[in-house]
Amino acid sequence: MDIVIKELSDRLKENNIMDKVLLATCNTTNIDIDTLLSSNRTYPVKLARIVSNNIMLNEFDINKARVGPFHNRDRSSCYYYQKVHDENYVYWKDYRDLYNTVQKEVTNGAKFKKITKNQIRFILKKHKISDDSLATHRIKCKIGDKKFNVLARHQILFDKLDSINEAFDRFNLVVTYKEL
Repeated sequence: MDIVIKELSDRLKENNIMDKVLLATCNTTNIDIDTLLSSNRTYPVKLARIVSNNIMLNEFDINKARVGPFHNRDRSSCYYYQKVHDENYVYWKDYRDLYNTVQKEVTNGAKFKKITKNQIRFILKKHKISDDSLATHRIKCKIGDKKFNVLARHQILFDKLDSINEAFDRFNLVVTYKEL
């Protein structure tokens, strides 16, 4: 009996989260819920639907079998949306901006807990953060389960640390450094 109650409780939490993501997406894009859940394939509706889907999957780990039907889509659409998420986030500015805006609204400004290798590369490149050839220190960075290192000279170590913290300010970043 306790297992059934826990399962129902988990489903109610998931439903509340999915509703919250859907409402945040609709508020941000000025698209009404019926249109978002319809078969409409216009650019803004498609973009909003993909973002809503991926926030549910990536930020809240909701099962694809529940997210697909919630959007009136087959779960195979969820697999596809999630598969191309990294690429979309890196190269599709409208997608990235909407994803960040909706994620921020849904989590009340909480920081991202997950990141992909492609997102890390994109952010490092965008902020011109690279390894120094005459490095004396290793800066170890961790966001969720992803880790990366940046090599820096002693003279610019703290400037590099500031740059990294600024570049990844929307992420739950843990940084340590040590001498090589």
